[in-house]
Formats: sequence, C-alpha cells, structure tokens
Amino acid sequence: MVTVPLLLLLNFDIKAAVGVSSVAMVFSSVYGTFRNYRLGKIKIDRYSFIGVGALFGGVLGAYLLSISNDKYVGYILLSLLLFAFIRLLLPKKEQNNASGSISKALAFVIGVGIGSVASFVGVGGAVLLLPILVGFFHVSIKEAVGAGLLFVVFSSVSGCGTLIYLDLIPMKEALIVATLSLFGVKFGQFVNSKIDEVLHRKLIVVMYVVLIGLLSYKIF
Repeated sequence: MVTVPLLLLLNFDIKAAVGVSSVAMVFSSVYGTFRNYRLGKIKIDRYSFIGVGALFGGVLGAYLLSISNDKYVGYILLSLLLFAFIRLLLPKKEQNNASGSISKALAFVIGVGIGSVASFVGVGGAVLLLPILVGFFHVSIKEAVGAGLLFVVFSSVSGCGTLIYLDLIPMKEALIVATLSLFGVKFGQFVNSKIDEVLHRKLIVVMYVVLIGLLSYKIF
C-alpha cells in the first residue's frame, strides 16, 4: 500500500507505479514467505487453492490495469487505503484460535477475486483476504496470516510477469525499489521489535493518514 502513493509523489504515472510496486512485492513476499515457511507458519497444502486462484487473478488484474483509465485505478487504490484505515481504527476483536474450514472451489474463487484487485492496484491483497478468512470462515488469525503470505507470493509473481509482458514496468527503477524494499523489511522488523504495540499502532495510523492525503492530492 505504501509504494504506489510514494511513487506518485515522485511523478510516476500510476500504471508505472503499480508495475514497480509489483516487482517490489515479488522480492519482499518471497523473502517473507520463505522465512515464515521455515518457521512453520504457512500450511501450503491447506491453502494451495487460494494461491492457484491468486495466480489467475494476478494475470487478470494486470490485464485490466493495461486497459483501464488511470483515474479509476487511483479511486480503487484510495478505497482500499480507506478500508484498511477504518479497519485499523475499529476495536480489536478477541483472537480466534479455532480453525474453520473453506472448500477448495471457494478458496480458488476468493484467490481469483482478491488477486485481481491486488494486481490491478499494486498491493499485496492480504488486507482483503484476512478479514474474509477470519470473519466469514472463522479461520484462526495465525492460519489466515500464513495464507495471506502465500497468497501475496502467487498474485505478485503472476501479476508482475504479466505486467512485464505488457511492457508496463520501468525495470531499472523497479529493481532499485525492489532491492531497497528488502532493506525496508529488515528495518521494519527491527523497529517493530523495539517499540510497544500502542506506539506501533499510532505510527501506522499516521502512515495511513499521510498516504491517503498524498493519493487524494494526486488523483483529485
């Protein structure tokens, strides 16, 4: 969610910004997923159909981006930012430790739908996937986070590959941003380990306010 608004501030057009963001997501999501898989936080067998759906969704979203008006892309991204911001402000519910179930067919459909949106605007998509899995299918928070990581890898790789094929990614800039994103992940993990949850939440609120302001300024 951070990369596209910041690139717009640097005068990238929104489709190029989405393309650069998709490359950065490939780098950071593969790194994060591999790390969490080794820690046993991802159950690939259980949520593989979400990943397969995300593969198709990533391709579809990238194609839709190529034929869409820039303004519509900006409006959808702004809507996702507002959704994530409102969710952040709502009181936290007690974590669900019970593990619900989801059919393979439905997991595939969800993967396609959210993967399309994520690839279309250059975001991870976990911000949409987690509330659906936890709120509607009663999947535990822990498993939902693991499924979200797996989802982002599949959707970002397929979306990025399609955008490269459609020649919508400035590769030099994308590789620079993607490499820096890995350092950003490590820095974020370090900062998160040094501050308490209250301060962490306040910093994220400030970040969302800034991003919403920047994006609104650029698209209106």
